Amino acid sequence: MADRDKNGKFIKGHQVSTGNKGGRPPRAREEQYNKIMMTACTFEDWEAIVATAVQQAKQGDQRAREWLCDYLVGKAPQTVALHHSMADETRQFMRELVGLSGDDEEEAEANG
Repeated sequence: MADRDKNGKFIKGHQVSTGNKGGRPPRAREEQYNKIMMTACTFEDWEAIVATAVQQAKQGDQRAREWLCDYLVGKAPQTVALHHSMADETRQFMRELVGLSGDDEEEAEANG
């Protein structure tokens, strides 16, 4: 604990507190794959691929729209959709999780 202050935070200059400024350096294998990919797919090739995707998206191609959106806007965060048939099971699970009985929930709903 000598590397921490009285509040438990790492003190300045501590090895962990400096972080990983450059991130993990690429492995040799990754560099080889990237080099092959960059050689095989030129900027002109990529431009043509994107132009084709834009045309397909304009013509209603769902996959082309999704692909472009993923690159331009970023992927949407993952969500979980519960089917209404799971509502009772989910409600019971939540009751058990917080330690409520069915009567406690009805009382809470009645009191607002």
